[in-house]
Amino acid sequence: MNSHWIPPRFRANFRPVKGAIRLALKPFKRRLVERAENPYATHIPILLGLPRLLKIRHLLELGCGEYSTLTFLNRSVFPDLEILTSFENDLAWKERIARLAGSDPRINLKLVVGTMSDAIFEADLQSFDLVFIDDSASGELRTETIREVIRKLGKSQVVVIHDYEYEPYRKAAKGASNHFQFDSLNPNTGIVWNDGPINKYQLRKLETAIKKNCNHIPPNDIQRWQQIFDREF
Repeated sequence: MNSHWIPPRFRANFRPVKGAIRLALKPFKRRLVERAENPYATHIPILLGLPRLLKIRHLLELGCGEYSTLTFLNRSVFPDLEILTSFENDLAWKERIARLAGSDPRINLKLVVGTMSDAIFEADLQSFDLVFIDDSASGELRTETIREVIRKLGKSQVVVIHDYEYEPYRKAAKGASNHFQFDSLNPNTGIVWNDGPINKYQLRKLETAIKKNCNHIPPNDIQRWQQIFDREF
């Protein structure tokens, strides 16, 4: 019941009830597992699983990284990848990733001058199968990036968001029709989409496989995760 519909003189009577409801729901709130020893790699098992669920040819990466960029360029993981467009607004970091990526012709690494959300405003998101968000030096700026991506999200794109346990990121993604949170590894990873070629049953199966193995396989052990997913999928 919306308290604005209750006459002011009666609202005080509902406060104890609302408090009791909040207390009763508290045990059901999502509890975070212990933060991973390597918090920058917890999205890797999810990234490894996604190409088994959908065909990814054109990929947009917002915020390049040693783990994500090189995983996307790994042909054994993303066999269908044709173009990786990676936006980065830190010049030194862009140059580092460019050196690590080497001469791979599939990567298009772009320096963003200004905010990532402004760059997304100008970008054609409809040409990408998957958008990966792990950008910016502050939560506020990444929140704006997520909000702009969701605003332009079409029917066929799938969006992956790292650090999804952070509530402002989840709120910024609420405009999408579908949401899924992988919480076996902390930081969490979120998947959001409208009518894309993916469903929650597939994602729950992937999360179950990760949950069963994440305590004894490091998130960046690509070979062992690939073996797990070969059996599961």
